[in-house]
Amino acid sequence: MMTQQAERVAVIVAGAGARGGYEAGVLSVLIPRLHDMGVTVSMYVGTSAGAINATIFTAFAHLSPAEQAERALDVWRGIKISDVFESPVVSSPGVLFRFIGQAFRIPGARLTSLLDTAPLRHKAETVIDWSQLRSNIDERGLTLVGIAVGEGRLRLDQPLAQLLPSYAATMTPAVAHTTLRQVLTMTAGFAGQFSAEDVGFATAPDWVRAILTHPARPPGRSFGYSSGGSHLLSAILATATGTSVLDYARAKLFDPLGIPTRPAFQPLPTASNIDAYQNAGFAWPLDPQHRHAGFGFLKLRPRDMAKIGTLYLNGGRWQGRQLVPAAWIRDATTAHATAADGATTSYGYQWWVGTAASDPAYLAWGFGGQLIEIVPHRHLVVVISTYTDPRDRSDHGITPSALIGMVDTVIAPAIPR
Repeated sequence: MMTQQAERVAVIVAGAGARGGYEAGVLSVLIPRLHDMGVTVSMYVGTSAGAINATIFTAFAHLSPAEQAERALDVWRGIKISDVFESPVVSSPGVLFRFIGQAFRIPGARLTSLLDTAPLRHKAETVIDWSQLRSNIDERGLTLVGIAVGEGRLRLDQPLAQLLPSYAATMTPAVAHTTLRQVLTMTAGFAGQFSAEDVGFATAPDWVRAILTHPARPPGRSFGYSSGGSHLLSAILATATGTSVLDYARAKLFDPLGIPTRPAFQPLPTASNIDAYQNAGFAWPLDPQHRHAGFGFLKLRPRDMAKIGTLYLNGGRWQGRQLVPAAWIRDATTAHATAADGATTSYGYQWWVGTAASDPAYLAWGFGGQLIEIVPHRHLVVVISTYTDPRDRSDHGITPSALIGMVDTVIAPAIPR
C-alpha cells in the first residue's frame, strides 16, 4: 500500500465501456453503496465490466476468498438496473468525465491506491491486472539516468562520442558533440515522433546505429520529440553501468519500489511475439543488440506506475530511502525546452511540464492513453491506463489532450491543496 507515501493517488482505467456508459452507471451506484455498507472507499475509477468486479473484490480484500465472493454477491443483489439507467452518468453526455467528477466527491472517500485494469484476471484471492505501456512513457529511463548521474557514472555535458564510444566512428561531428542534456530535453536533433525516419529505426538491424546516422536537424536548435533519442538512453545506461538496463533498474528502482519483474519476458518487439507479450506478467522487449527498448513497450501495472509517480511526488524518497537524488527530481521536472507541438508547451528531462487546475504539474504520457501526472501542490498523483489492441493499427486509444484535460478540469479541481 502507498498510503504512507502520498496523501492522494488516483487511478483511472478506461476500457471498452468508456464509449458506452452502462458500466460507469453501475459504478456510480456501486461506490456509494459500498460506502453505505461501511466500506472505506479507496478511490477506483474504471469503465469496464472487469473494473466493476475489481472494485468489489478490492473493497473486501481483507476477507477470505469465500467471504469476498459472498459480499460481492450481496453488493450485486443490492443494485437495481433501474437505478443504473436513471443514473445521470448514463443519461448525460461526457460519460467518463461526469462519472469521475461524481466519484471524486463521494463523502468519506479516501483517494489512495486501489489499482486494477481491464481485461480482468481474477486468480484465487487476488485481483491481478496488467496494463501495457506500448510507447513513450519515458520516466523510468529518465529516472535511471538521474540515479546514474547521482552515482557519478554520467554527466549531463558528456557528448555522445564519449557516451557511446563503440559508435563514435559512425557519428558526424555534430552528432558526436551532442550532449546527454540535449538527448534528455529532446533538442538533440534526432528524427521526430511522427516522421518515417523515427519509426524506421526499429526495422534496422542495429537500432542505435540507425538513430545516430539519421539525424533530422542540427542539435540544440529546437525541440523535436524523438523515440529514437529515448532509445539512445538505454544504450547509454548499459554502457555506463556495464550491465543490462533491467538489471540496473531492478537494483536501483524496481526492487526497492516493490515492482515485480520476475520472470521477465524480453522478446524482440515483433508481431510474432504479441500473444506471448499479452500473456506475460512483466515484459520489456529488446532491440537486436539485446538492449532494452528505451522508448516504450515496457509492461507495468497501474499500481507500479503510481509508485513511480509517488516517488517523484516525494522528491525521490520511498519508505525512508532516497532512491533518486532530490536535486535530479527538481531539475528533471523543470522546463528546459519549449515544445511547439506536444502534450504541453514545455519539456524537462523526458517529462512534459505544464499546469493542472492552474497549479504546476508534470506528466509522462504514452501511446493509446497512458498517463502519469503529478500535481505537487495538491499532493496528487494521477495514473490513467487505457487498454489498446496491439494487433489493431487503427486502435489509437485516447488522445493525450483528453487525458490531460480530464486531470486539469475534473480531477485536480476536486482535490484541495
